[in-house]
Parts: sequence; structure tokens; C-alpha cells
Amino acid sequence: MRHARLFSALLCIGFLGLLPAGASTLVTGNGFGFAVVSPQTAALISFYAHPYAFTRPDPNDCLSEGFPTADFIRSLGWGSGTATNASADYVDDSQIIRVRSSDGEGDFFMPFGLRQTALIIDWQPAAGSTSQSGWSVAWRHPVRSQREVRIADTSVEVLQFNGIHESLVLIPLDPVQRPAAPEQNVLAGSRAWAILSLEKDENLMQAVQEFDNWRAGLGAQELVQREIAELEQWRVKPTVHFASDKERHLWRQSEVLLRMAQSREPNRPGRYNNGLIVASLPGGLWFTPWVRDMAWASVALARMGHQQEARAALLAYFNAQPTGKMRAETADADYQISVVRYFGDGSEEPFFTEEGSTNIEYDDWGEALWVLGEYLQQTHDTALLRM
Repeated sequence: MRHARLFSALLCIGFLGLLPAGASTLVTGNGFGFAVVSPQTAALISFYAHPYAFTRPDPNDCLSEGFPTADFIRSLGWGSGTATNASADYVDDSQIIRVRSSDGEGDFFMPFGLRQTALIIDWQPAAGSTSQSGWSVAWRHPVRSQREVRIADTSVEVLQFNGIHESLVLIPLDPVQRPAAPEQNVLAGSRAWAILSLEKDENLMQAVQEFDNWRAGLGAQELVQREIAELEQWRVKPTVHFASDKERHLWRQSEVLLRMAQSREPNRPGRYNNGLIVASLPGGLWFTPWVRDMAWASVALARMGHQQEARAALLAYFNAQPTGKMRAETADADYQISVVRYFGDGSEEPFFTEEGSTNIEYDDWGEALWVLGEYLQQTHDTALLRM
């Protein structure tokens, strides 16, 4: 059973358990992208430009996984990577990941309040440390160009990479910066950064201005506290009784994981994926929207009381396109909901077998109807039926 379906099903049927926090990598996301952190090294090991593994189909290979989502970072950590006693955990059952090592502690998180693929990083050196260490990064792709751009009162670095359509925008958040040595990367010059993924260079000014408005002049640690407070406002009061603090912790963390797993990218011509939910977080094998797994996650959201997210998931079933690719296998009947899963752009991916052939999962249509019934039972939102 895929682990996304597992934690969704646990919420649905009320059976709660708890996995060790350090059992695997930790993921932060905000519906626009994902970042992955290793507890073993206290370093970030992936930063995805979008909230899914594959952006769109490959017209030259209809049975392939399609074009992969850009992953910018191989490793991003403080210092030379020789620190000891590394660990990582979520802060207050949020998407904020706090890492610790002998060098100090830091935070990685992608903010829900910002409608961009944005990663906030911050480091506090250990007390009494005299180390001149800074952020050390290994990019997954060679840097093609790097330039400094000044927008209003903000000076940013824009990086472009070989073979990657998106660019990275680096915005320093630490008011006290030290110049990076020529042989160092630019991230070594500040303790705190915002890292934005930019789809089109012409949107650079707008992206930076939107970030500045969201930031509202706050420092990195203030942003962490504001994010936690806003997340607590988003939560709904549980309708179940928890037998222990561990059960309450699992509920709260799963609540946030489900939120991270749902695409918040707006629909636009050529991309209709708003509300789709991936079957697992990265770097799981099922890091893509799957009809059946999404049904379990959507019912979990509806039963928890997150009406807005459950509604978005339902609408995603009916807005995703193009679908109907397997009409030869459905007696030439047209259909809207994919017979298997979706590419990141919302188009149907009617295949997933190890043999590399097409696949049909007719039961997912029934599960989508189950989601609709559960949603209406929980919310009485009959207006949805008239859209």
C-alpha cells in the first residue's frame, strides 16, 4: 500500500499510530513546490520547482513518465558537511523543518501564505562558535549564468542552469551579511535566504515584489513564528478523541502533510492541475497525482473539516484536462476522470505498469463518486453540483 494512501486511510477510519520522526527524509512544501531534508546530514537534498514529479507528457514517447520537474539542489547545508550529531524534525507539527548539528541549528520551510515556489532557510550558529562557516551548496545542474538585479530596495541574485527552464532567485534575509569569497557560492554571504523558483524571467519584478509584501520586513525567525501562528488558524478542531499525545501529534502532522500534497498552482491555458493531490511526497515512487490515492486523501480532508481543500480536490477531478485518451478501451465512451493518474499539468496519464504499457483502473471512477458523496455529507455544499 502506498504510504500516502496509508496515512489518509488512517485518518478516515480513525486508527492512529506513530512512526519515528527520524525514520526517513522530511519534506516541506506549500502547494507550489517541495523541498526534502535529510535528518542524517541536517542538509536539504532536493528543491522542486513544482509540486509533482513530472510536468507534462513527452509527445515523442507516449508511454514515458514525461518531462521531469526541475530539482535544483543536490545538497544545501551549513558548513563543510563535517558537523556531527545531526538531526531534523518538524516544528509544532508544521511544515517547518528544524535541523540541528554540532554547528548550530537552522530552519527550512516553504510558506503557505506565499503563492510562489519559495523556500526560506535560516541558520543560528552554536553558542560561542567562532567558525566562519556559511551555507554550502551543490547544485544538481551546472550554473549557466548568474547576475545581480536590484528591484526597489532589494538586491537579488538570479541563477540560470543548463537544461532547466526555470530560474532561481536568491534574496538575502539577514541584515548583517559578510561578502562571499570569490571561490564560494553566493549563499555563503548570509545566514538567512529566500530562494524562489521563477518560471519566466519577465515575472522577476512581480515575484520579488510579492515576496517583499508577504515578508512585511520580518526577519527569518519572525517569519517562522508567523507561519506557525497562521497554520494554527488554518487548522480545524478535531471531532475525534485522542487517547494520547502521540495520536494528537499524528493527526496534526498528517493534517499538514495532506495540505502540502495538494497543488495550489492556479489553472491556466495548458495547465489544469489546481487541487490535484500527489500519492506521496518526494522522493517517494508515487510522487504524482493518482485518482485512487487522491480519493482517500480528499475524504480525509472532508472528514477532518477542511472544506476548502476537499472542494478543490473534487473540482480538480472535473477540471483536469485533456482526458479521455483511452476511449478505445471504454467502448468509445468519452470520460472526464483519468483511468489511472495525471501528469503535473493535469493531462491524463493512462499508464503505469512496470512493463511500460497502458493501464485501466475502472474502480477509480467509483472512488471519485465516493469522494463526492462524502464531501456533500460533510459540507452540504450542493452548490458544487450546479457548477
